[in-house]
Amino acid sequence: MDDALELYTDGSGLDGRVGAGMVVLYHGQLVHSIEQRLPDTGTVFQAELVGIQMALDYCVSVRDGSLVHIYSDSRSALQSLADPRNTHEIANEIKRSIESLSNDRKTILLHWIKAHVGYPGNE
Repeated sequence: MDDALELYTDGSGLDGRVGAGMVVLYHGQLVHSIEQRLPDTGTVFQAELVGIQMALDYCVSVRDGSLVHIYSDSRSALQSLADPRNTHEIANEIKRSIESLSNDRKTILLHWIKAHVGYPGNE
């Protein structure tokens, strides 16, 4: 991936608790990770979106002109971002973040990956 950053996002729920996380890999090495618990009313779908937003928040700190690949195993979250009719608050925040980062000459590419099949940032 040359000089690109790779960010892997995830959301999950267990025993009524829901959380989001993301990791940053650079040349295959872990350089940053963060986790966040959502309110008890949160859903796994919301957690998947929050994970993507966390990745975008991290992208603010990378240099202008950077290429960033964001990987998510949530097809539904990515599809919601592609739907112009979607009015979900977190999805709209993500769209605004991507636009803002693009204005800083940062190229943000979102990718779907299959869950837990050996991707280093998704295990």
